[in-house]
Formats: sequence, C-alpha cells, structure tokens
Amino acid sequence: MFRAARRAAILGALAMPSLAWAQAPVTLRAVLDNVSQPRRLAPVDDAAVASHQAVADEFARIGVIPRRVNVAPPWDRNFARLGRA
Repeated sequence: MFRAARRAAILGALAMPSLAWAQAPVTLRAVLDNVSQPRRLAPVDDAAVASHQAVADEFARIGVIPRRVNVAPPWDRNFARLGRA
C-alpha cells in the first residue's frame, strides 16, 4: 500500500500518466544524436543548487521522500575558479 502511494506521488509530481516511455528501446546512437540541448561545462552556481533544492523540498512536501534533505553538500564548487582563470 505504501509503495503504491509513493509511486502515485512520484508519477503525479512528474505529471506522467504512465511509465510506458521507460520501456521504449534507446540506442547509444539515439543518445549521441540527441542535440536538442546545447552542451557545455559550467561552474555550479547558487541558482543550480537552489533549483535542485526546490525539487527535493517539493518531493518531501508530497511524501515522495520521508523528510526534507539538504542537497547542497554533494555539489562541488571547486571548478568554478577554472572559468575565471
């Protein structure tokens, strides 16, 4: 029962009616050819961390995760200085 409720909460949070998309075969070529988003390395900034924190906070609010978590510690800001070199 708890598993079903958690699954429903996750699906609702992601606004996906089903997981049918996850069963579609994905080839390596399809992944490599996907250029719908430009790719670049960028330093981690406060906006990126805040965005991920907002997602985690919402998951805690709707019960997908059992409590609020701090997502900041895993972010590595050591590379930010490379962009300024």
